[in-house]
Amino acid sequence: MSFNALTAILFIAFLIALYLYALVRVREMKVVSHLNRLLSDNQEPAHLQGVIQVILSSLAYPLAGVKERANLAQRLSQADFRRGISVNVFLVAKMVLVIFTFFGVWNWLNLSLESLFKTPIKSLQLLFFTFLAARLPDWWLSGKIKERMSKIRASVPQAVDYLTICVESGLGLEEAFERVVKEIRPRFPEVASEFRITRVEMLVMDRVLALKRLEKRSGVRELATLANSLLQSIQYGTPLTNALRSIAVDCRANQISELEERAGAISAKVGIPLVLLILFPLVAIIAAPAVISLIRTFGNY
Repeated sequence: MSFNALTAILFIAFLIALYLYALVRVREMKVVSHLNRLLSDNQEPAHLQGVIQVILSSLAYPLAGVKERANLAQRLSQADFRRGISVNVFLVAKMVLVIFTFFGVWNWLNLSLESLFKTPIKSLQLLFFTFLAARLPDWWLSGKIKERMSKIRASVPQAVDYLTICVESGLGLEEAFERVVKEIRPRFPEVASEFRITRVEMLVMDRVLALKRLEKRSGVRELATLANSLLQSIQYGTPLTNALRSIAVDCRANQISELEERAGAISAKVGIPLVLLILFPLVAIIAAPAVISLIRTFGNY
């Protein structure tokens, strides 16, 4: 039996098993939905979205453990993907990309089971592209997290200034967060999103716990500093305005120091292209006439 036929049989068996599992889960959801409708008339039956969630969860369940899912959910939250289905979508998309890349490179290189060990270069190419496909979603997610964190760092001082003004005007901390979200959402949607979540959490839980969740959720040093300062102000009764002003000053000082570090690193980064593109051609231009005359001189002998 050839490799392609064996792969097709395994793939069909996998689809049949997935269909049977999804069918059982959908029936369970229908039973639970029917019981909920008997208890309350406001419950809606399960629709296509529920079926899709069951299929995605079935595909993504064996791809990661509990700790891996928790870490991935936190990273997706830092990239502003907070829906409950985001983890399953990411894992399934990663799996599909790896599968399509593997079979695409397999057909592109015209590989077979017999030639797999006879052509090590092609086998290494297959492994390289498969590994690249497996790591590409993680690199994309890391890039999204880094981009969002940089935007948050750049906009935290302005958001803290708005928060200071709201607190000085007599608003409570919850109302100040709500007002700041309305003001900064068009310009700084990333910080507004974090403040909005914290505001909603303050309505349903203790503000200390909400601020601790902000510190853990964001992953940004400036927001962690803001949360710690507000926690200390709440616990020890110090004025919020003094803490907020010091946070804004510290954030701006950190931004200035980062800009100075980047400016200082420019000279080291410019040195490499300066040597390659200017120094070597200059040496070649200066030494070329002497080299040409030596070649002509020794060429006559």
